Amino acid sequence: MQGRRLGVDRFFDGSGGVIAVIGSIGLLGLVFLTVADVVWRYALNDPIFGLIDVSMMVSSAVVACSVTWAALKKAHVTIELIEGHFGVKSLLYLGRIIETLTALLFATACYALIKKSTCGFACGDITDNLAIPHGPFYLALAASMAFCAALSLWRAWRPHPTPVEES
Repeated sequence: MQGRRLGVDRFFDGSGGVIAVIGSIGLLGLVFLTVADVVWRYALNDPIFGLIDVSMMVSSAVVACSVTWAALKKAHVTIELIEGHFGVKSLLYLGRIIETLTALLFATACYALIKKSTCGFACGDITDNLAIPHGPFYLALAASMAFCAALSLWRAWRPHPTPVEES
């Protein structure tokens, strides 16, 4: 059991590095697109047609990576209100309930994104200028939500929390 648990933890940790690199490359690309847009628009007085469409799609990929990375690093905003009022064992059970509800929330978002991605051109789910379909980007966000749901379930139901999470 210990080897499998460590293997799953290693999988999530390793995928966090890959996701961070993909998100960083996307963010860097977004910066270059914005700089190019500003230069062409204001210095050359000739805006680049369709660049806003590409920027929106790159932004959605960056958001997918950011949400996943923040979930892996536990970087989302939290409020600690009840820790002083309950014992360690009660907090462990409450943490499992919260992580399970979080996984359910991520799974619901994943389902909605997959359902939305199937509509495509019939629903007008394309960008304004270049007619880039939104479907693949909805699916990237859905994959991000599915990954976060699996991570939350793993954190909720693994046999023992790691020492880092106990502090």
